[in-house]
Amino acid sequence: MRPTGFTPKTLALLLATTMLAACGGSDGGSSGPRTIPAPPIAPGSVTPSPPPPPAVTDPAPPPSENNTLEYRSSTGATSMKAIAAYDRSAFGQGVTVGVIDTGLGLLARGLFEERIHTASTDIAGIRGLEDPTGHGSAVAAIIGAARDGRDIQGGAYRSQLMVLRTDTPDSCVTSCAFSGANIARALDHARVNGAKVVNISLGGSLSSQVIDAVDRATAAGMLVVVAAGNSSAASPNSFAQIAATDVARGQVIIAGALDERGAIADFSDRAGGFGRWFLATAGENVRSYDQYGNQARVSGTSFAAPNVAAAAALVASAFPNLNGREIADLLLDSARDYGASGTDEVYGRGILDLERAFAPKGSVTVLGTVQPMAATLVVDPVLGNSGAIAGALGRVVGLDSLKRAYVMTPEVRRLERRATLLSTMAQPARWAGQGGMSAAVLPGPAFRTSDVGNQPQTGFRLSGARMVTQVGAAQLAVGLGQGGGFALTPADPTRRMAGGIDMSLSLGRLSIGAERGEGYHALNAARRFALAGGEATVGLRYTRQAARGSALLGVRTVHGVALNAGAALPLGAGVTLEPALSMEARRFSLNGGLAASATTSLASAWSVSLAGEGRRLGWRMTLLQPLTVEGGSIAFDLPRDYDYATESARFERTRAGLREARRVMAMADVSAPVGPFALSLRGFAGGEAGVGAMVAVGTGF
Repeated sequence: MRPTGFTPKTLALLLATTMLAACGGSDGGSSGPRTIPAPPIAPGSVTPSPPPPPAVTDPAPPPSENNTLEYRSSTGATSMKAIAAYDRSAFGQGVTVGVIDTGLGLLARGLFEERIHTASTDIAGIRGLEDPTGHGSAVAAIIGAARDGRDIQGGAYRSQLMVLRTDTPDSCVTSCAFSGANIARALDHARVNGAKVVNISLGGSLSSQVIDAVDRATAAGMLVVVAAGNSSAASPNSFAQIAATDVARGQVIIAGALDERGAIADFSDRAGGFGRWFLATAGENVRSYDQYGNQARVSGTSFAAPNVAAAAALVASAFPNLNGREIADLLLDSARDYGASGTDEVYGRGILDLERAFAPKGSVTVLGTVQPMAATLVVDPVLGNSGAIAGALGRVVGLDSLKRAYVMTPEVRRLERRATLLSTMAQPARWAGQGGMSAAVLPGPAFRTSDVGNQPQTGFRLSGARMVTQVGAAQLAVGLGQGGGFALTPADPTRRMAGGIDMSLSLGRLSIGAERGEGYHALNAARRFALAGGEATVGLRYTRQAARGSALLGVRTVHGVALNAGAALPLGAGVTLEPALSMEARRFSLNGGLAASATTSLASAWSVSLAGEGRRLGWRMTLLQPLTVEGGSIAFDLPRDYDYATESARFERTRAGLREARRVMAMADVSAPVGPFALSLRGFAGGEAGVGAMVAVGTGF
C-alpha cells in the first residue's frame, strides 16, 4: 500500500561523511538538483512537489513497435537511443546487472516483474533489501524497470537486477555511509554470482579493499560503472578515478551528467585528465521511481551512471560474445563527440549513443564468403532471371570487425546495360565485318538489326579506327577503340564503354576472328556458302566475360559457346529474307560468394527480317527474340542465423531457376540519301526497349 496523498516528487538526497557516500556531499557521486536551495535536506525527507513538467508530447513515431509513449517518456532510455538496441531484439535479457547501493523498496519491487536476482542481499547486515532513502530504488529503476505501460521503463528492461544493499547499518538515519570493506564484498558477491555489469553510484575516498575487489572483478570480465561526482569539479571524485588504474583494465567507465539541454550539468564533475574513460549522459531531472514505487524526478551523476550500466547490459544482451573490455571500448569509441573535438576535459569521450554503438564497426563480411554485405545486389543479365535469384536469396547474416552478427535482406536488381542515347550520338561507329555482314563508318549512331554469325540483336556499338589489309584472297582487319554502348537488348556480348581490340581474318568463304575488351574475350569462326540463290553462314563463337554483378553473389566468370546460323535469301523485286538463329551454352565459374554450384545455362535468340533496296529508299522490317536464357540454375548456401555460443552459422541451401520469359521485338528501318548525307529512321516496339523511334544522319567517305 502506498502512503496516502503521496505524489510524484523530486528526490533530493544529500549527505556529508568521511566514509564513502551516496547521494552527494562535496566528493559524492550523486544527486541534489541545483534548484534545491541550502540548507541541506535531511536524508529521507521529501521536498514539496515542483511545478509539473511540460506535458509529454507524442510525436509521430518512426516505424518501430518499440517507439512507445512509455519509451519516449523515459529520460534514460531515450537519451542513450536505446531503441537502436530494442530494434535488434536486445532488451537486456540474459544479463545480470549488480546495483551496489541502498537497496530496493518493498513497494517498488513490483516494477521489475520478478527480475530481482535471487542472489540479491544485504551485504552490510541482516536487514533485508528495504531501501531507506529511495536512492538505490531510483538507480535500479533507471536500469531495469519493466515496460508495463505505466510511466517509464528502464533502459535494459528485461535484465536481471542483483540488488546489493551496502549502506552501513543505521547510517541513513542522518546520512548514508558505505565502507570500503562492504563495497569490496559486494563486488565479490556480484562476481561469483554471475553479474556482467555492476553499477556503483557512490563517491568518496578509495580504499585498498575496493581496489583489490575491482582487480578481481575486471579480471573476471566484469564491466563497472561509477558516478563522476556532483561537486562541479574539474576532475571526477577520487573513487571514480580508479578507472585510470591498472586494476581497471579499461573496464571501468566514469559517468558524468548532462542537463536537460544536453550540455554538461552545472553540478557534474568534469572529465579532467580522465577523459579516456569518461562518458556523459542524462543526469538532470531524470524520470524514475522512488522506494514506494511512485514517480520521481532525480538529478545527479548517480542517475547518469545507471544509463551507462543499462547501455552495457543492452550491448551484452545483443552481442554475448563481447567481454567487459570490448563492451567498454565499444561504448566509449562510439560516443557522440561533443564540446572540444576529440577526447576533452569536459565531456571526455563524448555522449553515450547506442545508435552509434549498434552500428557495424568496419565492414560486415557475409558468413561463408569473403565478401562484404551490401544493401543492394546487382545481377548481370547474362545470368538470367534476376527475379528468381531475388526470391532465392532473402536474409543473410554477416559479422563486423568485432564478430557481431548483423542480418540484412538485400534488394536485388538487374544490371542496367543501356548507356544514355546522348552519349552514343556524339561518337563515331562502325561494324566489324564478320560472317557475311557489311561494314560502315558513320559520324553518328549505327543501327544493327541482325548479325549473321553472332546472336540476333539490336543496339549501338562505338569504335575507333580500323585498318584493313588484303593480300590476294586473304583479308586481315584490326580494330582498336571502344566497344559496347547503347544496347536495346541483353544480347550484345560486348562490354559497355570498354576499350578493346578486335581482329578478323577472311580466307575466301571462311572467316575467323578474336575480340578483347575490359573483362571480355571472344573467339569466332564462320563459314559462308551458297544457298537457294543467296548465301548462308554457320559459325561457332566462344566468349569469356567477367560477371559484372555484385561479387557477393559469387559468380566470377561466364563462359559461353554459341552455334550461330543465318542466311540472306533473295525473294525477287529487290526483297531479301534474312533469318538468323543462335543457341548458346553457358558455364559459370564461382568464387568466394553465396553461390555454391551452378548447372549449365542454355540461351537462344532468333530474328527474321525482310529487307528491300530501291533507287532512293532502303527499308527493313525485323521480328526478333533477344538472347533469352532457356534453362539452368544456381544454388546458394545462405547464412540465415548465427549462434554466439558455438560461433557458427546455420546455412540454408536454396536454388534459383534462371529461365526467363520470352520477349519479342519488332522493328522497322527506313533509309534514304539526302544530298551527301544518309538519313535513317527506326521505330521499335516490345522487349525491354518499350516503344520508341530514333533518327540518324550520316555520311560516307
